[in-house]
Amino acid sequence: LLGLYALLHFAYRYHAFFAGADDMGFADQNGWSSAASLAPHLLLQLSGLTFSIPRRRIVTGSRIWPEYRWHALVFTLRSLVLMAIAVRYPHAETCLPPLLVVLCAMAAAENVTAWYARRGESS
Repeated sequence: LLGLYALLHFAYRYHAFFAGADDMGFADQNGWSSAASLAPHLLLQLSGLTFSIPRRRIVTGSRIWPEYRWHALVFTLRSLVLMAIAVRYPHAETCLPPLLVVLCAMAAAENVTAWYARRGESS
């Protein structure tokens, strides 16, 4: 159900964008309803941590593996934090906080890769 919600939510937001709505329709919501509409995306990503998956990447096929799962979580969090900043400070005149979020996400992804490489499980 969370996956279906996420797909429909993406479709709704892109439709709003192409229909000319300000800020993909987020401008019409208050901060709490924006957060509530984004929360299922994070819950979907977190729910993936409960599934048993192969320890290493299987080259054939399209299965995920632990390193990928953690990278996906890092980049999901990056997107949600950037959206939260945009919703909270819609007319911010500096790009420093978003830049720091992106740099932190890149560092976190590098740390995930390094951690799996040390274990000999990196793809």
